[in-house]
Amino acid sequence: MVTTPPPSVAAEDGNVPVDSGAALPDRIAAELARRVSAGELALGSWLRQSALAEEFGTSRTPVREAIQSLSAAGVVELIPNRGARVRVPSARAIEDGYRVRAELEGLAAELAAKYVTQGQLDRLHAAETLFESAVGDTPGAGISAEVARARWTKANDDFHEVILAAARNQTLDAALAWIHHQLPRNLTWNELSRDTHHMRSNVQQHRRIREAIQVGDGTAARTAMIAHVMQSGELVLRSLHDAGRD
Repeated sequence: MVTTPPPSVAAEDGNVPVDSGAALPDRIAAELARRVSAGELALGSWLRQSALAEEFGTSRTPVREAIQSLSAAGVVELIPNRGARVRVPSARAIEDGYRVRAELEGLAAELAAKYVTQGQLDRLHAAETLFESAVGDTPGAGISAEVARARWTKANDDFHEVILAAARNQTLDAALAWIHHQLPRNLTWNELSRDTHHMRSNVQQHRRIREAIQVGDGTAARTAMIAHVMQSGELVLRSLHDAGRD
């Protein structure tokens, strides 16, 4: 069911725009946090001040201040005599985080079922098509692992961001942004990429969420989203266990 939404309180893509007038350390911190949330900076990645200063065209001081800010927010950890790296959460932190994320994203899906626009539904369909492309063309079937990952990551980001935008709730948006800084949304890829069965199941989970939203069934959308996020959390915990980090 498509109804006319109330005035938007978030960017259409679900992201909160970075204030171009913010201080340089804040802009650098925001960009690094975005990369962590998007999975562009993997957990455990080292943040080299000299390289970042060169990339952002500045001295090390703003970079150092940005990293300190991210450390205070729990996005990175400072290792004595070694530097800063993207924080690797514990198994307990992952379990707790995914439980909270499931409830919040479930609420977003429920609200989206009420306020979603036809344009947003079209974008959800497009994300599904991209998911299917990533699964159908997995390595050995015509494309590289990097291309498959890029397709799946874009589809996953687009799908969840459209739902969050459709929910039209700025507080919910901010709460999920904080969680995604702690637990990047694309952590599941490493486990999914090992087994096409898991990937196809993941595509089906997204389809059930979209179908419930499309017919305006908020309860079903919420239930499907919670199940999907909890399943993703289980995959991340399995990957953590296999890597010997638990």
